[in-house]
Amino acid sequence: MDGGELGHFSLLEKIGEGGMGRVYKARDKRLDRFVAIKLLAEVRSTDADRRARFVQEAKAASALNHPNIITIHEIGEQHGQTYIVMELVDGKPLNELIPRKGMRLTEALRIAAQVADALTAAHGAGIVHRDLKPANIHGGCARPREGAGLRPGETVRARRRRRCGRRRNDALPGCGTGGQ
Repeated sequence: MDGGELGHFSLLEKIGEGGMGRVYKARDKRLDRFVAIKLLAEVRSTDADRRARFVQEAKAASALNHPNIITIHEIGEQHGQTYIVMELVDGKPLNELIPRKGMRLTEALRIAAQVADALTAAHGAGIVHRDLKPANIHGGCARPREGAGLRPGETVRARRRRRCGRRRNDALPGCGTGGQ
């Protein structure tokens, strides 16, 4: 489906695949931005229960507003294809960032604290992530929302460096990169 169209989105490339479907990097032609689109697998699209669970996943995630949880922009269906449009996160998934010999303890604890913070927010809203794994954790650090949590006089870039705990030239993929 690379190069295909889905409503006002141009599907550019497949960036992931799982049990529920495929995820594509796409271009939102209306808002001129990159997004991620998760397409429910065609086999599952005909199953009303699977489709309902897919939509429920989108509704649950869209109720959350947290810097370590992706933003859901919309859900839709076109020509029998159900999809979720969400924020595209810079960086590689955690499973690709972990070195062969393992990660430094300080690095692992920094990421674990962010994951725990996101799960606490989700659980507080009654949402349980049923597929938590390194492949579903992206960027190595949270991508803070623009303007959220700035100290007086602090720039977004400085805040990213502060939250990621790194200097500008020592940033992990996804930390302080500035967006899509």
